[in-house]
Amino acid sequence: MVSGSIIAVTGVDGSGKTTIARMLALHLSSRGFRVKVVWVKSLHTLAYLVYRLMRALWGVEYVVNPSGVVVEHYATRYMAGMGGLWGLIEYLSLLPHLLRVWLLSSLG
Repeated sequence: MVSGSIIAVTGVDGSGKTTIARMLALHLSSRGFRVKVVWVKSLHTLAYLVYRLMRALWGVEYVVNPSGVVVEHYATRYMAGMGGLWGLIEYLSLLPHLLRVWLLSSLG
């Protein structure tokens, strides 16, 4: 792994993201890597605005997470129709957070 790498873990509520992030952090730390786990909750800025537009136009969608709990999800049916565009929206929305993490870690 290159110094200064960022690993992002995303997924539906209850799918095990936090567990995987903790396990990965422990694994990398045990091998001498300096690790920081940063948790960004909720939709990101651009993705949130797109979600609010979709929700206003088409309503709320609910899904059952891997734990069997019904949760509001942000319009997955409509996002699927967007193909790779939704991935690009999520990536662009994460950039400010990733830059902040990179800047803070660079400063020590």
